Amino acid sequence: MVPTLIISTWLFGLLSFGIIGGAVYLLYEWYQRVWIYDPNLYQFIFAPNFGFNTLTAMLVAGLVLVILTCFGGLLLRLIMSGKKGNRSKLDPPRMTRGGSVQRLKRPDGSELQVESYGPTDGPPIVLTHGWGMNSTEWHYLKDELTARVLR
Repeated sequence: MVPTLIISTWLFGLLSFGIIGGAVYLLYEWYQRVWIYDPNLYQFIFAPNFGFNTLTAMLVAGLVLVILTCFGGLLLRLIMSGKKGNRSKLDPPRMTRGGSVQRLKRPDGSELQVESYGPTDGPPIVLTHGWGMNSTEWHYLKDELTARVLR
């Protein structure tokens, strides 16, 4: 069995480094080419010639690659969120609560959050999560148990 997740993660990481390398190369080449030596002044002058030419294309391509590298995940999520109404049971849980929520104060000053799902006369089942986790850890189990009780 081939660990496809590990291989695909590794390949996407290499692709990201390639995109960053291409962006750095294009921006460096643009920067080197816009400095022109002026023999009258005996020095280099920064003289970018913006327009429909190769230098402007290099600058734009480099900037697009930098933006793609920095905000590619956000852009992909925005594109993929166009299918809002098509959520399946296999999608990852969201931080929404479908049941009733109560907060219980303890004598030591801490608070416990209690969430109730399903019918009130149903059998109680206590689910607790570990340190640093939240109730989305039990998302799939809550869905399955409330579906069984409601049948």
